[in-house]
Amino acid sequence: MDQRLDALVVGAGTAGLAAALALARLGLRVMAIDRRSQGPAFAIGETLAPSVRPLLNRLGLWERFLETGPLPCPGNRSAWSSPDLEYESFLGRPGGQGWHIDRIAFDRLLAHAAAGAGAELLRPWRIGTLGENDRGTWPVELVRGHGNARALVNPRWLVDATGRAAALARRLGSRRRLVDNQIAWATCLALDPIAAGAVDAGTWVEADPGGWWYTARIPGDRLVVARMTDPATNNRSHPPEVRDAPPHTGLRLRHGRGQPLLPWRRWAAGTQRVTPSAGPGWVAVGDAAAAYDPISSHGIASALADALGVADGVSRDDQHIWKAFDRRTADRFERYLHDRAGVYRRVGRYRDRPFWAARSAASSDVPEALP
Repeated sequence: MDQRLDALVVGAGTAGLAAALALARLGLRVMAIDRRSQGPAFAIGETLAPSVRPLLNRLGLWERFLETGPLPCPGNRSAWSSPDLEYESFLGRPGGQGWHIDRIAFDRLLAHAAAGAGAELLRPWRIGTLGENDRGTWPVELVRGHGNARALVNPRWLVDATGRAAALARRLGSRRRLVDNQIAWATCLALDPIAAGAVDAGTWVEADPGGWWYTARIPGDRLVVARMTDPATNNRSHPPEVRDAPPHTGLRLRHGRGQPLLPWRRWAAGTQRVTPSAGPGWVAVGDAAAAYDPISSHGIASALADALGVADGVSRDDQHIWKAFDRRTADRFERYLHDRAGVYRRVGRYRDRPFWAARSAASSDVPEALP
């Protein structure tokens, strides 16, 4: 293997697969690599806002997405600004209802669509040596697994889709601006088939003194349960107990009579951005560019929008598109920080608790950069 490419996508999660698909659909030569031999067995990020529909349409996926059996999500219930459970409907928004998905099935859909469009997907491969961008291409040595095979490729563009690690961007000199290091503990429950009808289709969000919980019903009579909190020593090492869930969350769990399908797993769920998020001949997408608090439901929509934006720039052979992309990412991130602080300030009943006080700060109060 020694070939020229229009783009090498590093990372085959949602953002990387969407980027590979968007690029390949434009007739570009694209390869996506991932150092893992296979994707994860379970992942959070199962709620799609109504705004995702036009993005899936542009990717040519809307009808195929519906065939995967997503569950309609008409709105959210939240005990946030008060202990009472309030309802917010999506039906008055552009695009109508949202959706709850099986995240693994969603990524599998992207992978199949990308391969069908002509993208080459390789696992488990990683970048070994990376030369300087010379005459418009990057000399890249790829390494398979533990080094039992190597190959050379020469892409015009590198796309960092390595998630929060932003491994490629940092290798190219970017730094992470870390706003907070919130963590998520999450698991998946199997609902009792008879009782499942008592669990409505919306997302439930509930605040408590040390963070917040959410629950979302997904296809296959399953319920995702997640707890957001600070990574204090005890919280980092020990998963939450379902019996400690706040009142409304606990009631929902009891109604569904759920049984654990998976052990609790911990994820990074804070807010960060890499600066810059793009440069001559490279761009970061999805969480590698900017990672958002799950309260915003930004993750998947931002990943799809990034993928479409990158494909548009690469297809036009615009060598300066990275400047506009970095500026757009920065502007979106600053707006998000302002909105996020407002969302957390609404929980006035816990304003003196460290978790809530820290996240109510204005964006100017957060650290600028970390290695």
